[in-house]
Amino acid sequence: MKTLAVRAALIPLILSGACLSGLSLQSVHGFADLGEPALNAGENLRLETGVVNGLMVDRYTWRDSAGRPRSASLVRYGQPTGGYAIQLTYQVQENSRWRTVYLNPPQFRGDAGFGYFVSHELYRTFDAKVCPDGSNYCTIAAVHNEDDSPLSLGLPGSGRTVSVTGDQAVHEFTLNYPHWGTTIPVADHLRFETNSAPLPAGDPDTFAAGEVDVVTLVRTTEGRRPISPFIYGINGWASTGFPSDVLAAVTLVRRGGDRGNSYNWETNVSNGSYNNGFVNDMTLGIGTPDPNAPASQDLALLEQHRPAGRAVMVPFVLQDWVSGPRGGIGAYDQPGWNRSQFFRRVGFVKPTAYAATPDLNDGMSYSDEHLNFMRNRYPGLDITAPLPGQMLIGIDNEPDLYHYNFPMLQSGLGAPILAGNGQRIGTRVTSREFTDRMISFARRVKQIAPLSHIVGPSHYHFDGWTTWHDENTVEYSSQGRWYMDDFLSAVKAASEQAGKRLLDTWDFHWYPQGISAGTYVWNLDHRARPLTQAEIDQVVQSPRSYWDPTYDENSWITSRDHLNGPGYIISRLQQRIAASYPGTKIGVTEYFPGGRNHISSGLAVADSLGVFQRLGVNLAALWPVGSASDLAYAYGALKLLRNADGNGLRYADTNVRVEHPEVVQTSVYAGSDTLQRVTVLVINKTIAARRLGVRLFNPERLTRVDAYRIDAANPSPYLAAQEAVTKVNAYAYSAPPLSATMLVFTNPDSGDLTPGNPVLHKKYDLPVTIRWTFTKGRDEPLWSVTYDFRAAPVNTVSADIRGPYGYLVFDEIDGPLTALEWGDKYLFRTQDNTVSTQSRWTWNTVNTGHRYNLLVAGQYEMGLVETVPFSASRLGSGYTDDRNETSTSHQGCPDAGWRMPCDWEWSYQSVQYEEFDTRPTRAKKLAWGTAPYLGSNRTFDDMGEPFAGYPVVSHSVWITFDKSAGAKTRSLAASK
Repeated sequence: MKTLAVRAALIPLILSGACLSGLSLQSVHGFADLGEPALNAGENLRLETGVVNGLMVDRYTWRDSAGRPRSASLVRYGQPTGGYAIQLTYQVQENSRWRTVYLNPPQFRGDAGFGYFVSHELYRTFDAKVCPDGSNYCTIAAVHNEDDSPLSLGLPGSGRTVSVTGDQAVHEFTLNYPHWGTTIPVADHLRFETNSAPLPAGDPDTFAAGEVDVVTLVRTTEGRRPISPFIYGINGWASTGFPSDVLAAVTLVRRGGDRGNSYNWETNVSNGSYNNGFVNDMTLGIGTPDPNAPASQDLALLEQHRPAGRAVMVPFVLQDWVSGPRGGIGAYDQPGWNRSQFFRRVGFVKPTAYAATPDLNDGMSYSDEHLNFMRNRYPGLDITAPLPGQMLIGIDNEPDLYHYNFPMLQSGLGAPILAGNGQRIGTRVTSREFTDRMISFARRVKQIAPLSHIVGPSHYHFDGWTTWHDENTVEYSSQGRWYMDDFLSAVKAASEQAGKRLLDTWDFHWYPQGISAGTYVWNLDHRARPLTQAEIDQVVQSPRSYWDPTYDENSWITSRDHLNGPGYIISRLQQRIAASYPGTKIGVTEYFPGGRNHISSGLAVADSLGVFQRLGVNLAALWPVGSASDLAYAYGALKLLRNADGNGLRYADTNVRVEHPEVVQTSVYAGSDTLQRVTVLVINKTIAARRLGVRLFNPERLTRVDAYRIDAANPSPYLAAQEAVTKVNAYAYSAPPLSATMLVFTNPDSGDLTPGNPVLHKKYDLPVTIRWTFTKGRDEPLWSVTYDFRAAPVNTVSADIRGPYGYLVFDEIDGPLTALEWGDKYLFRTQDNTVSTQSRWTWNTVNTGHRYNLLVAGQYEMGLVETVPFSASRLGSGYTDDRNETSTSHQGCPDAGWRMPCDWEWSYQSVQYEEFDTRPTRAKKLAWGTAPYLGSNRTFDDMGEPFAGYPVVSHSVWITFDKSAGAKTRSLAASK
């Protein structure tokens, strides 16, 4: 088709080297048809505004590698289309003369022009038959009677000249591209077959020598044990401002802290011990609706967390006194000091009937009445029963430290407690006395709330459960008989007598006790002082103290005076529990590994949670040592396992057997919900990348893996990879230095369906930026696109990207194609002198250059070449049966009667969707883009190749057009 080559009636805006990016084109009036593109002597780049092919354009003309003018006419928005090229030109030399070749759109085509954008929605399988044809297989847009892939040239947008110099010009188009998606995350899986039958697995594939550094075996049918949901806990009060995304990951909130020992539930007054000079105050009333209402702190916790299904653990006081009036308590170390003036006596079991409201004048605070009062606030509902939001019954807080934290509040039967001046200020509560108190209170609890779960004694640390902090080192020792042995035996006997279990979970607190430069490991803070490598190692290795008989944390606990060797403390404690009171569970209701403001804290928390899963810990609650910013990495570990995608993605709920040969370098844990979903937690504790080969012995084939990760640069989990599992249940993962990753293996074809209720569908406007760059000395314009999915949460929108896209007649007679080529992992080339469904082809030469797409018609060519080599490409190739084959060995599409590969197996959406049959095709449609359906929820294509995925998808290509029979495109694609 000939162009309307009318000379311009306006004076062109000539750019001869000065930066004119600040000029406004609105000052140019009298637009007319632009004539043949031309440059004056010494002129390298020109920008004109006028009419080409009947549309208003900004035309860029630049000097190419032959020193001749090339041009691109970019359509302005509002005509009503815009945002693409309506014409490209270049010059060829014939008989010593130069003439202009025009690439123009054909007539009567809605997709005429080149360089716009289109995105196709994935066909979904819905959970209801909501499609127009009455099926449950269509696009969401079809459900809403809308186009699932409108051409961007028909969408509103804007364009502008970003910058212009004498050597380069940049033009940008911006628009919002709509896509229907879901309002809730779903498994937007790639479906090439409607058959969703599970794939048998067999033994997993192996790895070649040198492919991985270490191999891990995951056996999903062995060692299966439910993972307690209570291990993802945290300590806090009603006033604690946890970040919402962290709280979404939490399953248990324990009201922890030393104030619990002195909490007067009747008034919410508590005492801060040494931390506030033993002043009685309303700290535990902060953040409650009515600080003066009885049990306001604990009721506020229930109101905050029960609706979200989070359990709340309330500690009930078993020491002798709790806080009385607000204010100072006087000189408690002086003779004549009156304790009852400042504190109230604690009764563990009230001898009379419970009151509807507590008596504030009887000088008493009853612990069992505290429980009864709270239960009565929920009439008709047993808040202590094992339901979501259950209230757990805690047995005080660190009772072995009563004498230290509140010496003046002890009225036990033990040794005198003396102040620094020698004044007697209390008497210790003995270990046997505490055991009796606990049994008495537990009996009453089970009478009031038979379904309740009792947790205790919440020991401070090693000396607490061994010798009751040196109460009787003759009877108890660090290496022989422990207090916990007698405690558990006594509770067991009392339980048998009562006919009901009086202790459900035995719990303790644990913080690494090693010291570095005068600071406990648990208190190391990277912000206060950069951690040394030795300190980082201490933090990340600290979870081994829970279980590893070869690990010595080099603390007072592992010293000669105590264990005289490694701790493996949970394993030890479980052995003693099994011996003294079988069936009792174990909990770690306070822990923190150290490493604030450093990734080491996140790795150690993740590792701790893995240990808790594997060892069957029933309760665990992180102690937040520091502010939310200090704990970003530690919180990131919680989120990694319970809210990895920000939408509630969780680790599996059943622990399975893992055989992993490393201890120091890496840790690996695994869980499985069903045969279609396995989660693997990988922790790299080293400062170098570590290649792990994961072999999954799972009865069904797992075909996809999503990798969510935290690392030094990312305290919060992010989707680091998403790809097909190309081996049979085997996957090689390169764990970056100092990182924790949750690998989620699934069989998407057995996964969730897209909601059929249209109420759960949403139309998202997603920003798109298209940029053209024209550079002196280059024949090829650079075209790039950025598609921003951040307005659509992960796993809500699934779409591919096609761009640049369009149809220009690049040969002057609009003749048939003589060659079709593309390059992905291999090079595809037709072998006949025409292109049809019956063309012979090869697709078996490895591509050592760039991805490309090429159409040739005689001597004319038009192509697209990615700007980075294939080895660095982030586009994905898509599924195909025929790659690495030829037409002589593999008929491409037998069902359609084609010798060529089936249309959906081609790397790019081009001529195969035009009038393509057994006759030579004249179609000049050319496209580029991503592997299918990778929009908002994938970073790897279905062939396991990298893809530039969520949340921002972008790519760039060179646009080639010349009269060189394909040589121009091939040469650029082969360049290094």
